[in-house]
Amino acid sequence: MIKTDIKERYIEAIKDIRSTLLGPLHVNLVAFLANEGVPTYLRRWALPGSNFMTDIRSDFQRILTGLDKAIEVHPADPWLRVMRGRALTALGYFMAAIQDLDAALGADSAERCLFLAEAYFEQAKGTFNDPLAYYTSAALYATKSIRFHTKEHNSPRPYLVRAQCDAHILKLCGYHHKTALFHDKYRDIEADLRAARDVSGEAEITRIAKNIRSLLGVEES
Repeated sequence: MIKTDIKERYIEAIKDIRSTLLGPLHVNLVAFLANEGVPTYLRRWALPGSNFMTDIRSDFQRILTGLDKAIEVHPADPWLRVMRGRALTALGYFMAAIQDLDAALGADSAERCLFLAEAYFEQAKGTFNDPLAYYTSAALYATKSIRFHTKEHNSPRPYLVRAQCDAHILKLCGYHHKTALFHDKYRDIEADLRAARDVSGEAEITRIAKNIRSLLGVEES
């Protein structure tokens, strides 16, 4: 999930970006980014014992600048766009992030789908212009991300995105608690929350579950 605290938000994005840099990104592009100092800034915040004396906002801007330069030279590389899309989401530029991630067709993966789900979800929360469409897109990409995951490479994040999106969809559509559709969908939400807990015992999951119940007016069972 996208963190609410700004420092945590940046650090989570940095870890995601660094994972792509160390994984599927071509070695020549890693070398290009190294010339811009990007791996240094990523390592500074992603590893234990990070140097918190440095301003993370300025480092994050340097990371984004390095990605911008790399995309100018290699505009067709999908993984660079995945990395920049993730950075733009952390900065709050959700539609720009979606545009980058949509363009990264050659990088279809659990990570790309998760980042799209989170970008759509954050856009939905911040708009009054048809949030239902954004929540629906977020839920669809979260589902795609879950289908990519394996037991070895799993994350609670797509389950949490989908659970919250489904809750907002129920709320926006005005389904009554006594309808079969509401009960079926709420069972799906509870299943996603259980799946998230199976992957991670983070306290944030309990907070999200409480917020969902509050949104829908459902008492804790």
